[in-house]
Amino acid sequence: MSQYVGLEPKYLSHYTQYFTTDGVTSSFALSINPGSSSAILVNLDGVIQRPGIDYNVQASNLIFFSAPAGPESGVTQNIFVTFLGVMVSIPTPAANTVGTAQVQDNSITPEKLTYLARGGATGAGTDKVFYENDMVVTASYTLTANKNAMTAGPVTINNGVVVTVPSGAVWTIV
Repeated sequence: MSQYVGLEPKYLSHYTQYFTTDGVTSSFALSINPGSSSAILVNLDGVIQRPGIDYNVQASNLIFFSAPAGPESGVTQNIFVTFLGVMVSIPTPAANTVGTAQVQDNSITPEKLTYLARGGATGAGTDKVFYENDMVVTASYTLTANKNAMTAGPVTINNGVVVTVPSGAVWTIV
């Protein structure tokens, strides 16, 4: 009885695409953009082709440096392309689509936030001595319990707006 030592092997299949040569065509349209010539394995009638030497990839096209032989030479060759990986495009998230649930805990520091790093004010120097805040509270807000909050005043709280300072919290207006 044999036993495998190590992690259990995982089997997967690779997408394969087939072509037949005609002796003239050197460019073949791939159904998937592999991203580079090294991301595919090209087999021409049982002979593995070398990326960058025998063929290249441009966008979604497999391009041989010379057209493989075809029927006029008495030979029809078969090409099969095995995709070892495919190019994946990771887009930039659209505005207002990333929330706190998508941001890893403790991954953003004040130094990485432009507004806080500059202190909000701009001028000729690079000093970080100014912090700017709005002068009017326009929406209701509840401070976090057991935290301190500070506002540079004067500050106006609009009608109907409530600022709640729970037990253990302190709001200081300077």
